[in-house]
Amino acid sequence: FRIRGTKGGIDLTPLNSGRIVYPGEEEDLPSHENIHYPCIANFTAAVLDGAPLRSSGETAILTDWVTEKALRG
Repeated sequence: FRIRGTKGGIDLTPLNSGRIVYPGEEEDLPSHENIHYPCIANFTAAVLDGAPLRSSGETAILTDWVTEKALRG
């Protein structure tokens, strides 16, 4: 998974690995052994305890917009 722009790019291959490569640097971010667990735990806490959601509908709309622009080029 790569994103490239006029001023650089970012490589997230493989997407869920925790490794991020961008111009001049690399990072290895630890991920949970079950990549979806933190999202499920957050959703459960929001429903049961009123915790704020990490990903709101507003962020989902922005992600959808970016995806659509990337697909339509």
